Amino acid sequence: MGSTPTAVAPDNPAGHRRRPWTDQCLYPGQPCPARCSASSALSLPYDEPWGWMQPTRHAYGALLLEQGEVALAEAVYAADLGLDATLGRACQHPGNVWSLHGYHECLTRLGMTDAARVTAQQLELAAARADVPIRASCACRMSVA
Repeated sequence: MGSTPTAVAPDNPAGHRRRPWTDQCLYPGQPCPARCSASSALSLPYDEPWGWMQPTRHAYGALLLEQGEVALAEAVYAADLGLDATLGRACQHPGNVWSLHGYHECLTRLGMTDAARVTAQQLELAAARADVPIRASCACRMSVA
């Protein structure tokens, strides 16, 4: 039959905000969905166009920001942008406007003003190419700092 939901029903997408995201699970013994989707993307075979067209790391970072996990979110955005060696090139998204927005927010909140200033320039260029206004690092964000 399947597992019984513990705290969040699949038809309640906002329910994951009830407790810290890093501890949230839909079913007993199952990994957290955002962390799982971000790591699952790494196991996809390389192909063009990519088999997983929507990067998941910026959504995971946005949820971490909502929970106040700024340093962890900064690391997630940096990896997505390819600013460290965490991910292989095929899994990096340099210039991803959503990750740039989140990375800039993290740097600002962490008091890293010089790095935030450089990132703001990259974000401005990426946002100018976007077809919608970018106000947060993910459309899933409930609030923006």
